[in-house]
Amino acid sequence: MTPQSRNSCCLVCGASPTVKSHILPRALALDLKRGDKHLMAGRLGEPGLRRFQNGRWSWKILCDEHERQLGLADKYGVEIVRAINSERATQDFAIPNRQPSLLKKFVLSLIWRADAADRVESRRSRLGSYDAIIKDCIFGTADLDAPLYFLRPNLTGNGKLLPIAVEPTRIRVRDCNGWKLGFGNLDAIIKLDKKPWPRGWRVLDAGVQTSVTVLNASPSEISEAPAYHPLIRQVKAFKI
Repeated sequence: MTPQSRNSCCLVCGASPTVKSHILPRALALDLKRGDKHLMAGRLGEPGLRRFQNGRWSWKILCDEHERQLGLADKYGVEIVRAINSERATQDFAIPNRQPSLLKKFVLSLIWRADAADRVESRRSRLGSYDAIIKDCIFGTADLDAPLYFLRPNLTGNGKLLPIAVEPTRIRVRDCNGWKLGFGNLDAIIKLDKKPWPRGWRVLDAGVQTSVTVLNASPSEISEAPAYHPLIRQVKAFKI
């Protein structure tokens, strides 16, 4: 038992001790480091990029049993992200998605773990009523109508692609509430509200379709993306 987990209880079942739970799977954190000593990560709309050796983690949110329950989703999510990141296409493309519900569980679990880690550190929850719903989806048998999309933003810094990890962040998409996660040059965007989604977009929903369609954005400098300005303001290499 670690000093951090000695007085902590699992946020799912109340059991103790809790174990080390990575917000972003360690395998992906190591991929995104690309041989560097630290991973650069941040949140949209919040100041500063943080450096992590192997990604952000918490000792205070899950017991061993519930941490292991997320193992299959983590493994599959890592497989999909790696497959996408290995693709060199410069246009929109698709890859097979054998288990779409497991991919959605992976993304929802990252959002829930990030929010749970905030709460145990006395930060305000950003999930509201979705906390219980998502928890039942990833640890129970519930399902959630939450369309999931993947995008290559192709953001560059001085002409070079930026391997920045973006922690789960609330965003607005087409007047809907959603969350965005960044895996280097790959964004996962998931819709979390009850408003109708454009019908034509359903064919791109990676949470139900047996292929993941990845939309390729045109390259653009990060200094031209206002949402990222708080993250890079202290980095002298970028002029905004």
